[in-house]
Amino acid sequence: MITQRQLQLLQFIEQHIKINYISPSYDEMKEALGLNSKSAVHSLVTALESKEYIRRLPNRARGIELIKAAPVRHLQETEVQMRGDNVLDGGSVSETLNVSTHESSVELPFHGNIAAGIPLHVFENPDEVIDVPASFLSAHHSIADYFALKIVGCSMIEAGILDGDVVIMLKTNKVVSGDIVAALIDGDEVTLKRLVTDDHDPESICLQAANRDFIDQRYHVSRVEIIGKLAQLVRKYT
Repeated sequence: MITQRQLQLLQFIEQHIKINYISPSYDEMKEALGLNSKSAVHSLVTALESKEYIRRLPNRARGIELIKAAPVRHLQETEVQMRGDNVLDGGSVSETLNVSTHESSVELPFHGNIAAGIPLHVFENPDEVIDVPASFLSAHHSIADYFALKIVGCSMIEAGILDGDVVIMLKTNKVVSGDIVAALIDGDEVTLKRLVTDDHDPESICLQAANRDFIDQRYHVSRVEIIGKLAQLVRKYT
């Protein structure tokens, strides 16, 4: 699957080669997509190459070669299933909202994978972005208060969070027992779990799975930093 931002870059590369008979520079791609850094362009180019849309020619300036054309169907036309934090009720999904992404969208930083299973090393792709509908975010918070992560694993399936889903997280450490959170463990690994605290044991934190096949993870509070709370969930259908 190709993301909207990847599609935009691929279309720009195609058009540039068609008009100029040469691929664009990284600066030209950065300017065309309105990105803030060349590293963000590099991440998108790497993704397109891994999906075999382009090939980078070694030791050549402007050395991008097209392998196949951009898909005709845009990501905006893809049906998206969205779930907010208000529909995760007692560990199960109580309702589903299907909307069209033809509405205006905003870009959120996409930080790669988060484990719904064994903790993963944190934030693999800090320079990528993902487009989500503007109405998806709360009016009480700014765009900068959110970030996105992709679920890897199945430890949260009983909360309706599946492998491959994208979760939109609200940056906050103000959470309560029962919230689904992104937890940074030992400053190195991140996992998505339900936070459970015990007033009788304030020095420990339990990160609880929503899958009976997984055991809960218990840590001393000094080892865990809460970096976000689940705000929304996105599931794409093609």
